[in-house]
Amino acid sequence: CSLKGITYILDEPCKGLHYRDIGSVIDSTRDLINKGNTVIAIEHNKQFISSADNLIELGPVGGPEGGYLIYSGKNTRKNEYNISFKPQIEHSKFFELKNICFRNIKKQGVKIPIGGITCITGVSGSGKSSLASVVSKCFSRKNNTYCEEFIGASSIKRILEVNQSPIGKTPRSTVVSYLEIFDEIRNIFAQTPTAKKLKCTATMFSMNVKGGRCECCQGTGLQKIELNYLPNSYILCPECGGKRYSDKILSVKYRNKNIQEVLDSPIFDIIEIFSENKKIHSVLTSMIELGLGYLKLGQMSMNLSGGEAQRIKLAKALGVSSSGNNLYVLDEPTSGLNDLDIARFEAILKKLQNNNETIIIIEHNVEFIARMSDWLIDFGLHGGHAGGNIIAQGYPREVFNNKESSLYGL
Repeated sequence: CSLKGITYILDEPCKGLHYRDIGSVIDSTRDLINKGNTVIAIEHNKQFISSADNLIELGPVGGPEGGYLIYSGKNTRKNEYNISFKPQIEHSKFFELKNICFRNIKKQGVKIPIGGITCITGVSGSGKSSLASVVSKCFSRKNNTYCEEFIGASSIKRILEVNQSPIGKTPRSTVVSYLEIFDEIRNIFAQTPTAKKLKCTATMFSMNVKGGRCECCQGTGLQKIELNYLPNSYILCPECGGKRYSDKILSVKYRNKNIQEVLDSPIFDIIEIFSENKKIHSVLTSMIELGLGYLKLGQMSMNLSGGEAQRIKLAKALGVSSSGNNLYVLDEPTSGLNDLDIARFEAILKKLQNNNETIIIIEHNVEFIARMSDWLIDFGLHGGHAGGNIIAQGYPREVFNNKESSLYGL
């Protein structure tokens, strides 16, 4: 609109956009400024950052050790992509889908290397998520779903997906509940001598069931205050003081920590407590490897940043114990991440590949695509009804050099 004197705050306006679409966002933002408005943008995209007039950088890392002003002043960054390709691997085993017909994809075929990292690229709406969805359905159902022929169904044992859906928006949704390790933790506490003496079952350590939780706040540790014309506010529960549980449950300790202390301690501090439990230790290790060791298991999901939520999803998928031959389907895993977090994620991807896992990634980050992919499937420059056509597929260097691909010219 034609208003002026307005301050606009944009939270990652380039998220989910192909690098060719970002110029339009930059132009629209510049139009707002030219009309006399102020724009503050939270962003990781180098293209958008390079167009800013001023830069404010926080750090040096995330979580409690972050929050410091690293730089504030005139923006001197340049929009330069550092494209370096991964050494080419000759693949001998592939699975294939022929004549795919789903949404805007019409009669397209793909082959994807087993044990490789495949990136699906193209502008927004070109068919990337549709293709990933067909692959997932074919392996889940073990038949040719939305395609005429599916070759290689027996090559994958299990499929794990990480998509863009939110992980929770209420006080009852916590990090530990999303990671699906709370059942294991409750069982461990229920097996302690004190719990057996007090007849405390695993259910009594739940925050969602009556028995051991504080009934005043129903196990959330908070009370919601509804305010007219304002967002809801939360205060510490006046009865339990935020401890969530009754005194009886809090008297039960495992390795000198009760259940509330486990939930309210950083993952860094409690991972060794669960060193003997393979499932819990594996998931918590993935959290630390992804730079999330500062988070607390009892932290509410609605208080997480977008980048934290995305990495928690990755940690949940990557923490699954595996002997190989799984398929990971990741939807824009680098969105909301800075270069340091992306480097951590790349290290985990390399470990997965070394374990003979197959990885499919829908991605827009061109530097990440070049560095990590063994194989590329590109949907080109058109979305919607004009999209759905696979323009190029093969080794990354070949696809980048294809004049019809969305990656050409970088």
